[in-house]
Amino acid sequence: MQYLIQVGADSLENEIRDLISVLDKRYMRFTSEYMLLESCMNTPVPAEGIPVGTIAFVKELLLKQGYENVLRPIEVPYFLQCYDFLKRNYRIVEYKDLPKTGRYFVKDVSHLKASNASCVSMNNFGSWFEEYTSLEPNIGIRVEETKFSVSDSLAIQSEYRVLVCDDNVQGVQYYNGDCLVFPDAFLIRELIREIEIQRALGHLLPKSYTLDIGVCDKGTFLIEMHNFVSCGTYGF
Repeated sequence: MQYLIQVGADSLENEIRDLISVLDKRYMRFTSEYMLLESCMNTPVPAEGIPVGTIAFVKELLLKQGYENVLRPIEVPYFLQCYDFLKRNYRIVEYKDLPKTGRYFVKDVSHLKASNASCVSMNNFGSWFEEYTSLEPNIGIRVEETKFSVSDSLAIQSEYRVLVCDDNVQGVQYYNGDCLVFPDAFLIRELIREIEIQRALGHLLPKSYTLDIGVCDKGTFLIEMHNFVSCGTYGF
């Protein structure tokens, strides 16, 4: 297995150092190797190399390798959009169907990692959209061609990232709120089981992914599901 590791990304200095220290161990040299790349702009890209780096670096490399599909967000698949899993009203709509008033958590779900979910007053939606698209000028995001998730706001007590590989939980990493408010293991297992069932039925779903899980006064709930592309691992 070959890793294509970006160098010179200051924001990932610790993660890159940790990964290289693992790959340099004697037992890893039999199964893995790595290349260090400052950029992939003018560099031939191995077809099977696994990119590790900033979002921009990973996106560019995966596109060169032909993996455009994994650059589409998953968010909350339709089969998980039930109240038992979400503890809130949630829908994915086109721009023309966005609510005109009220305050909701809104996120661009057409472009991978283009925006974080934000609590947006719909009266100020235009300003919010303009602000985050100005940070991604090369994507050419057009509001009328973009879908958004819209969900009720919750009083979130804690948030965790669940790392899943081959339908098995590898880690549950705290990242926000009260670290002593723990998520319900049963609901996490139910989510993973449902994803496994839907994949067996033919739905195109990854075998490695992350689940962002929150806890509120209504219980444990799914925030969203991600392709394992440029995912923070929060100390895993």
